[in-house]
Amino acid sequence: MGCTALKEIGGDVKEISVIGKECFSGCTALEKLNLPALRITEASAFQDCTSLVSISDSGNAIKCEDYGDKCFLNCSKLGIAVSGDISTIGMSAFENSAVKSVNLNGMVGGTIVIGDSAFANCPLLESAVIRSEGVQKFSVGNSIFNKCPKLGSAVYEGPIITSNMFADCTSLASVETSADIFENKAFQNCLKLVQVNKIGTKDPVIAKNINTYAFENCAALVHTSSDMNTAFKGSSQYAGCKALKSASVAVLTSNMFKDCESLTDIKISSDVKQIPSGCFANDVNLAKFDFSNINKIDSAAFRNTGFTALDLTIYDADTKVGIIDANAFSECGKLASVKAVSPEIGSYAFADCPVLKAVTLKTNKVPSSAFASDIMLENVIFESDDDITLKSIGSAFGKCTGLKSVTINGNPTIGDRAVGIINGQVIPGFVIWGHKGTSAETYATANNIDFGDLDTKTIVKNEVTTTTKATTTKATTTTTAKPVSGTSTTKIIPLTTTTVGKTLPVTTYGDANCDKSVDLSDAVLIMQSIANPDKFGLSGSDKNHITEQGQANADVKGGGDGVTTNDALTIQK
Repeated sequence: MGCTALKEIGGDVKEISVIGKECFSGCTALEKLNLPALRITEASAFQDCTSLVSISDSGNAIKCEDYGDKCFLNCSKLGIAVSGDISTIGMSAFENSAVKSVNLNGMVGGTIVIGDSAFANCPLLESAVIRSEGVQKFSVGNSIFNKCPKLGSAVYEGPIITSNMFADCTSLASVETSADIFENKAFQNCLKLVQVNKIGTKDPVIAKNINTYAFENCAALVHTSSDMNTAFKGSSQYAGCKALKSASVAVLTSNMFKDCESLTDIKISSDVKQIPSGCFANDVNLAKFDFSNINKIDSAAFRNTGFTALDLTIYDADTKVGIIDANAFSECGKLASVKAVSPEIGSYAFADCPVLKAVTLKTNKVPSSAFASDIMLENVIFESDDDITLKSIGSAFGKCTGLKSVTINGNPTIGDRAVGIINGQVIPGFVIWGHKGTSAETYATANNIDFGDLDTKTIVKNEVTTTTKATTTKATTTTTAKPVSGTSTTKIIPLTTTTVGKTLPVTTYGDANCDKSVDLSDAVLIMQSIANPDKFGLSGSDKNHITEQGQANADVKGGGDGVTTNDALTIQK
C-alpha cells in the first residue's frame, strides 16, 4: 500500500486467487500483474493505481467472482473487459477506470449485489450486459453506469433501473431490460435513447413506476414506456424530450412534458382534474387538448404552446371551483382567440400572446396584467351569470394598444384606468359597452371614454376638445389621442421597433425569422419583438430574437417607419 515507486512484482503470482484489502492501493507506478487465478479482489486492493494497464498476461479480461468497494477505483489506464459469473461488485469498484465492456452473469441460486457507482465515469465503456436468470436475490445500487459517455448499448436483467443508473450516458441508444420500475434520473440526459425495449425484442417496456427526471432531456425518445396503468412520482419525467410526439398517461406532474417541442397528441385519464405547473410549457406544437374534466390549470402549465384558439370551461359546478392560474397560457405565439369560463384567473394568464385578437371570458375577477402586452387584442367580452358573476376588473390590459372595445355584462368594480387607457390617454376609437346605470357607464363618463349602451345598441360619445398633432420620424409614429378627464394632454406612441444605423439590404420581404420562407411565424416574431423587446428585440435574450436582417426583411409596408404591427398584419394576409 502506498508504494509509489513500485512498478512490478517479482516471483510467481499465477496461483494467487485473493488480493487483500488495500494491498496495492496508491501504487501509482505499478503497471502490470499476471493474476489469471484471481477470484476475489477486496476493498481498495488496486485503488489509485493510475499506471496499471493489465492484471493478466492471457488478455484483457478479468473474471473475479467478488469485487470489493473501490477495488479498481481511478485505475484510469486499466483497459479491460469485466466478464464472468459474479456474486458481488462493490461500491465504485471500477469507477473512473478504463473498462471497455461489461458482460456479467449472476451465479445460479446465489445473490447479485452491485454497489453504487460500480462502473460510473468510465470514459471508454461501450457496452454493458448484466444477466440474473436463476438468481435468488438481486440488489443494485444507484449510478452504476452514470456518466459513461461512450456507452452505446446495455442489456440489464433486473427488477429496477435505479436512480442515475444510466444518467448522462450521452451515447446510449439501445437499452433492453426486464425492469419495470424506473427511479429518479434513471435515463436523464441519454440524448440518443429512442425507447427502452424488452429483452430480445423491439417491443417497448411498459413500466409500473416512473419517477422524477427519469427521461429528462432524452432528446431522441419517441416512446414513454408508460400507459394508463403507470404510476408517476415526483416531476419532470419527460422534460426536454424534443422528439416525443405522443403520450398516454393517467397522471400528470409538474413540468412533466416541458420543452417537448414535437408533442402534438396527449391522452390523459378522465380522473385527471388538474394540470400541474409547467406541465406542457414550451410545447410549441401542442394545439389540442381535452379540457372537459379539468377544473384547475396551474401556473405556466401551457405557456408558449401552439394553440390557435381556446374554448374551455375550467369549472366544477358542484364544488364551484375553477382556476386558470398565473401565466397559464402566456406567450402562446399562435393564439388568436379565447373563449373561457373560470371563476378565477391569475395574473398574466393570457399575457404576451402577440396575435390574440378576441376574448370572451366568464370569471369572478380579472386581475392585473391578465392580458398584458397582447398588442393585437381588439375586442373583449366579459360575461356573467348566477354562478359566475364578474366582481372586479383590474389593470389587465397594459400595452394592449390595439384594443377597440370591452363589453361588460354586470356591475363590477373597475379599477382606476383599468381599461381603454394607455399612458394616461384613451386609446383612439375605444368603446366600453355595458348597461346604462352600471359601473361601465360610470367609468366611461369619468374617463371621457365612449360608452356603448347594450340595451339600445347605441354609442354615447364623450367628446373632449384637444389639439391633435402628428409627428413622423424615421422609426416611430406619434399620435395624440383623447386625454383622460383631469389630466394634461400628452401623446400616445404606438409600440414600434427603432432602426438605427445602416439599413441592410432585404433578402426576402416578410422573412422576419430569416428561414427563407414567409408565413405566420414571421408575423408572430414581429409582434413578439414589439411586445417584448427584452426577449425578442434586436438584443433580446431569446435565441430566436429578431436580427438586423430580420428587421430589414420585416418592413414590408415600407415608408421608412421601421417595423410596426402593420407589417405583421400585411404578412398574415
